[in-house]
Amino acid sequence: MHFPNLLHVIPEKWRKTAAWAALALLAAALLFNAFAGLGAAEIRNWDEARHAISAWEMLNGGNLLVNTFRFEPDYWNVKPVLAFWPSAAGFKLFGFNLFGMRFFQALALVLIAGISFEAVRRAAGWAAALVTLGFLTVNPAVFSHSFRNADADAAYMLFFMLFFWGLWWSWKRPWLLAAAAFAGGCAFLCKSFHVAVPGLIALVWVIVWFKRYNWKVLAASVAAGLLPILAWGAARYGADGTKFFETMVQLDLLGRVADTSAAEHGASPWYYYLRRMGRDLTLVPAVIVLLAGGVYALFFRWKAIREELRPLALLGWLGFLAPIAVYSIARVKLPWYIYPAFLPMAVLAGVLVRIWLEASPEAVRPQLAGRFRRVSAGAVVAALQAALVLAATVWIVAGEGKSIRRIVKLDRQRDVLLSAEQPGSFRGKRVYPVGPDGAFRLADATQLLTFYLAGAEPLAGGLEKFRQDASPEKLLVCVCPGEVSRDWAEETGRRLGLRLIRFAGESALYGL
Repeated sequence: MHFPNLLHVIPEKWRKTAAWAALALLAAALLFNAFAGLGAAEIRNWDEARHAISAWEMLNGGNLLVNTFRFEPDYWNVKPVLAFWPSAAGFKLFGFNLFGMRFFQALALVLIAGISFEAVRRAAGWAAALVTLGFLTVNPAVFSHSFRNADADAAYMLFFMLFFWGLWWSWKRPWLLAAAAFAGGCAFLCKSFHVAVPGLIALVWVIVWFKRYNWKVLAASVAAGLLPILAWGAARYGADGTKFFETMVQLDLLGRVADTSAAEHGASPWYYYLRRMGRDLTLVPAVIVLLAGGVYALFFRWKAIREELRPLALLGWLGFLAPIAVYSIARVKLPWYIYPAFLPMAVLAGVLVRIWLEASPEAVRPQLAGRFRRVSAGAVVAALQAALVLAATVWIVAGEGKSIRRIVKLDRQRDVLLSAEQPGSFRGKRVYPVGPDGAFRLADATQLLTFYLAGAEPLAGGLEKFRQDASPEKLLVCVCPGEVSRDWAEETGRRLGLRLIRFAGESALYGL
């Protein structure tokens, strides 16, 4: 285990212990951020509910290839198949519950962090690897629409980082470029045309290091990248012809890149992501990285960086800037689109720490060296080293504090069926969802998902069909357009002539 000069302030006999202690703390924080309260967090009525419904129907309808909504092919949510399989696998492993629905998404964060830690440790040492692990542990993508939700983003980012590390490893072993391309193809199967980001990174990387790859490697890499896409495309074509692909191009490509009228969000200014990062304080780690890289480029020679760290630093910059550039061009802008940028940024932060800790007064540019007459260049370098390490440490500690507060205060799922004392107590029940007027109303995807997870069968027909149903296993759920109170629930029950069983969230449960 090798530590650079600044860390020599730690006595040699304690360095290994300190490194392992830091690793243990960061690993514990990572597992806490990924899994704590995972099965209690509120279902999000955005892509999460829609993806989980398709996953549930894949398992219960017997078709693992075609995503459906209410057992009809879903042409609103036109994501390829790997967007749904993680939740389906979680349901299969843990049962139909919220923890199973999100387990493999959370596991993706742990896998990304573990792979990245070990890769950076081998390339740049323990100090760099610990910084990378810390930045990944508290990165903004943990909580919203990603690793703690049943969305497609977590699987996409896992394959995105496998692609990232495949590129890096191909610098020494060119044939691993094909493995990187295969991971990129799998990323397409998660979020379709979002594969433009790894595509841009690969293009720049190959141009810069073109001499390392021959035409056989490049041809094999193109084939490897297309293999999973073509295999899925052929299978999906056999299911419903070209309809899914036409809709995917119309909504996921044209609708988001050029024509905002085909998407659910309007156009935003090109600087949307810079403004958003500043508002969410995600700009803090980005500023640390940008200042560390910028000041080094200003003061020091590029050739002072060890040769094996140069391509990793370049790849880190590519991975950080490419998502911001690509999604700033698209007219439809959503906060989670640039979450992949924060993963290479963590790697870049670790590499920059290593580069800075190896910086020496002799590496200062000659034209600047003369400015350090009154203060030694060594003192300036040491101060900059200390500032970078301190800034990274403070951000990691502060970020974990924010993560803990979010988990402790998380919005918990309070559905009228899922909040029952005994899980599965409504399994097999015939449930009629209605509005306050007694007419059939299935409020949104979240409510349908809660019926599925509770094992209840949602039926149309409203209060009239409910009264005609002779089954003793029937119940009625009344949906309120806001938070349900006991007074509202009791008054609605009297008006409908029903017995109140329980109320929670935005709905109340009744029987005869």
